[in-house]
Amino acid sequence: MNRKKITKAALSGLVAVTMVPAMAAPLVANAEGNDTTAEQSAQKVNVVIEFTIKGTGEVINVNADDLTVGAIVDLNQYVPEGYKLAQSSTTFVPVSNSDIIPAEIEEVSQTVIQKIVFMYNGQSVGGGDYFVTKGNNNYSVLEQYVPEGYKMTTSGDFYADGTNTIFVNVEKIYNASIIKLVFVDENGENVGGGDYFVDEDGDGIFNWSEVTAPAGYRFSETGDDFVEKYSATEAKEVRVEKINKGTIINVVFEDPQGNNLGGGDFLVDLDGDGVANYSELGLPMGYKLNVTGDFFVEEGGHYTVVLNREDAAIIHVVFKSEGGKNLGGGDYFVDEDGDGIFNYSELTLPEGYELIVTGDEFVDTEKTYEIVLNKEIEGTIINVVYVDEEGNNLGGGDFFVDPDDDGIANYSELDLPEGYELIVTGDFFVTPGKSYTITLHKITEEETAAATLVVRYVDQENGNEVVLEKTYDDQVGPVGETATYIEDVVVPEGYELVQDIEGIAADVEYGQTKVMYVFVTKTAQEPTQPGDEEEPNTPAEGTEESEQTDGTDTGVAMSLAGVFGTMSAALAGMVALLRRKQK
Repeated sequence: MNRKKITKAALSGLVAVTMVPAMAAPLVANAEGNDTTAEQSAQKVNVVIEFTIKGTGEVINVNADDLTVGAIVDLNQYVPEGYKLAQSSTTFVPVSNSDIIPAEIEEVSQTVIQKIVFMYNGQSVGGGDYFVTKGNNNYSVLEQYVPEGYKMTTSGDFYADGTNTIFVNVEKIYNASIIKLVFVDENGENVGGGDYFVDEDGDGIFNWSEVTAPAGYRFSETGDDFVEKYSATEAKEVRVEKINKGTIINVVFEDPQGNNLGGGDFLVDLDGDGVANYSELGLPMGYKLNVTGDFFVEEGGHYTVVLNREDAAIIHVVFKSEGGKNLGGGDYFVDEDGDGIFNYSELTLPEGYELIVTGDEFVDTEKTYEIVLNKEIEGTIINVVYVDEEGNNLGGGDFFVDPDDDGIANYSELDLPEGYELIVTGDFFVTPGKSYTITLHKITEEETAAATLVVRYVDQENGNEVVLEKTYDDQVGPVGETATYIEDVVVPEGYELVQDIEGIAADVEYGQTKVMYVFVTKTAQEPTQPGDEEEPNTPAEGTEESEQTDGTDTGVAMSLAGVFGTMSAALAGMVALLRRKQK
């Protein structure tokens, strides 16, 4: 009894080189007259049949045991499932256990029924269920199904497994002439029209049979006509007559998931009572009505009709996240073979989620299936646009929020533009893929500094500064603005004011230093003994003392006349200011 042991391995160059000797050895031996002995013929060997998949180079090894040396073996019995031989099916059994029998195989193609929809400018213009090869196909295989008057613009490959729908793009063929028509009835009412291809042979003459009249109407005139009488850009009126009673309606067919199944204009309600029956509609192949009976109609009305796939069952499904959030759902077609069992893989899942539980389940059309899904990527992706309080765009982007998937995010999860802060904080509800506009407040870092007032005391007799100096810098504020100091005069010990000044007032900019001078003179003293007088403290002739504080030149040591004149005027003004403020 033969056993199959299938293993996969990479095809090596050595195998390719040894293919011919392995097959030709028995033939050469016979040609030289070295016939296999009876003992050799009875010998049993275990060999490996090396199947190489045509077109891919992939190798599948199959063990063939207890083969008689020199016998002819049919390789078909060892071919892996889903494949067929791409060469002769028989060969000789080699004489050694180490020999390999090479063979080439190819996949056996499977056919599925695939739903195809042809789209022109976003509208369905045809399609249906067609037999195609399961797996990857080139769009060229669909050329034979393209609606008349159109050509396919989609190219490349598509995958077919019979469960998905393929949206194929087409465009109109403009080899013939185009004429633009408007159809009007006996009452002059517009009942349709559009662009029409005519005169395919290009002789300048077309027949009215080439133009499709509106449903329920016929042309008042028939026969041939000249193309030149009509325009491709300006519509020309053409008279049509109503064939019989009835109402023309436009119908769009959809499945329970909302997928477009085609449609068009239909003539219904032939008795003219305003009531039609769903049975009057021509349905797409492979579908049946979900709702039956009568419905009200009006001329030119648009109606959406939901259809079920034949032989399939409909179940109601609610998808939920692991955190309990509702992720949607609806009615789904399952169990196309009608055996009462469906597989979870037949369901279309919300984007970004995957099944936790897989496998088969019994069909119960009265039950609501609650299916918990796992999120493929942690968090919810939302789009955020930042604006300032004047509505100016500050950037933004996509952000991952709501890691626990409960549908609630917090504003703190967002990365803000530098220099801005949130106006609104806390939680907010989020929907995957939705865009949110968030207003931010600009953070202003105002520069502040102290306003410094320095008061120095000058001896009027010699122009020298007295040791005492008072500094006031307790006022801090925005740079560029001004602080006002009103301070008491502090008289140095042993001196008295030259003028009667009750206080000092000065305006100083924040970040700046202002220096003010107050003139004093020594107080009168009792006469001293001769020789006790002190030398006056006067600067050496030709010297100059100056002091720079934050860019302010005090200019203390200048000629006495200049100092007295300048400072006396300043003092007089300051005293006047003080007295005005006190009043």
